[in-house]
Amino acid sequence: MKKMLSSALTFLLLCGLIALFETDSQGSGSEKPILVSALPKDNEIAGWKREGQPFLARGFADLAKQINGGAPFYIERGVVESVFQDYINKKNTIRINIVLHQTAIAAEARRLYHDSYAESPLPLHILGNEGRGLPKLIGAYSLQFCKGPVYADLTISDKSLESQAALLSFAKRIARKLTN
Repeated sequence: MKKMLSSALTFLLLCGLIALFETDSQGSGSEKPILVSALPKDNEIAGWKREGQPFLARGFADLAKQINGGAPFYIERGVVESVFQDYINKKNTIRINIVLHQTAIAAEARRLYHDSYAESPLPLHILGNEGRGLPKLIGAYSLQFCKGPVYADLTISDKSLESQAALLSFAKRIARKLTN
């Protein structure tokens, strides 16, 4: 009887853990996850609108849907939730991709920042001690930074100074929202 009860409890515990890690990607109820709240709204940055809805990834399965083959890198570094959102400018010619990864503690976000690929990074102290620009990408420009337990990776599909300024505006806005 004890063995049967122990097996049943183990099974229920296992089911609970699976449910915890396989949470629906859109969240539950009316709660708005912190990462989604940090994303700029349409025209909050002049001339930029969201393209589609944010994709909220909770757990390995959701992250693997969005980052084919890359999910283990993030999970191993403590990512518990990620949000992906694209923006497009008013001319429909330039796109911004924003990815925010939430970790349990700030040290994990810093580890993710330091372990992420960054060829010839330019320090961006305006985003804090851990902010950098990546100008060496082909046909794109990227900014990465940490704010508390969040690692942010923003990329724009154009390398002009105007586009880099727009991307920096997005980064500053997100960093400010993560602080509040």
